[in-house]
Amino acid sequence: KVFDQAYPASTTKIMTALLTLENLNLSQVVTIKHDITFPDGAAVAIHLKKGDKITVEALLNALIIMSANDAAVALGEAVAGSEANFVKMMNKRAKELGATNTHFANPNGLHLSDHYSTAYDLYLIFNEAIKQDKFLEIIQMDSYNAHITHADGTEEDTAWEASNFYARGEAALPTAATVIGGKTGTTQKAGNCLILLAEDEKGDQYVSVIMGAET
Repeated sequence: KVFDQAYPASTTKIMTALLTLENLNLSQVVTIKHDITFPDGAAVAIHLKKGDKITVEALLNALIIMSANDAAVALGEAVAGSEANFVKMMNKRAKELGATNTHFANPNGLHLSDHYSTAYDLYLIFNEAIKQDKFLEIIQMDSYNAHITHADGTEEDTAWEASNFYARGEAALPTAATVIGGKTGTTQKAGNCLILLAEDEKGDQYVSVIMGAET
């Protein structure tokens, strides 16, 4: 089962975060090159428009905390110049990490038939991402206050809330372990996905990966 290919949904964004942290400066300001929209109007987004100015750090928080799909596209373009080039980087990095049963086709995990991974591969990618202090910090946050400057010069301050039920207080926390944080993902085809980092009473850490759950 651990090597079975399945759709990763937004757990894809862990790879996008990893490549961002490996290639960009957090304080760098990204200017959005085009309105970033999706055919599925229900796709989670912060509605980035052409000319918006936003820091890499804010985009990373939108990506991980709120699971914003447009933040993934913006970061991919900032890292690699284009979404297509970024996808190539994602697949190259996956192979370097030993995630050989994975193929990415976009930076956010919105459903595509040739975009898949396995529980084991996602563990490998997540395990690399948590070596980054900033990633570890963001997965523990339940909200983030962001600042965006729009093309017309108007400023916007906005708060993004986490999608993780533990962070939102919608799920009872386990008693024998401490949940540190993780990344959720869900699409109709992928079902419910979750990668979670937890620590037992002795301080040993565990990564759990759930893919294709019904709830």
